[in-house]
Amino acid sequence: MTTQVDNHPPRIFKYADKSFPDPGPEYSVEQVLQHLRTFFPELGHARTEEKTLADGTREITFSKQVTRKGALPAPVADPTAIDTLVTALTAVPEYDNPLNPVYEVLIKERPLTLHTLRQHTQLLHDHADQLHDQTAAINKVILSCKRLAPTPLLHLPLGF
Repeated sequence: MTTQVDNHPPRIFKYADKSFPDPGPEYSVEQVLQHLRTFFPELGHARTEEKTLADGTREITFSKQVTRKGALPAPVADPTAIDTLVTALTAVPEYDNPLNPVYEVLIKERPLTLHTLRQHTQLLHDHADQLHDQTAAINKVILSCKRLAPTPLLHLPLGF
């Protein structure tokens, strides 16, 4: 047990339902908190409250604060991000299953053989290219959405 220096009142540190003895007056409240973060990472952005008890002991209570994951400053909004998203959305072609024409041709071919597939190579390539173009347009929309700055919600959406 450490001996308290006369001009430093005894301290006790609390978090949740746990109490921790004072490691010594040479350690600041911030240093004690930093040490506790090793064992309680949720104290990363802890709020600190102090009060003096009737016997003169300083009670320092740490409580976790709910923050956004990552707790980094909000990214600066890119003013062109929404314009980029709108452009990407308008570039997405109306969905038409590119395999429908392939199905229509190949459904008539029974049994389906390698020779039949070779006869329809151009049809397969044309529609594979169409599928690739649709996928590329959708990927542009996804990348544009990722560039939008996050917007905090006042309430969690239903079903979240």
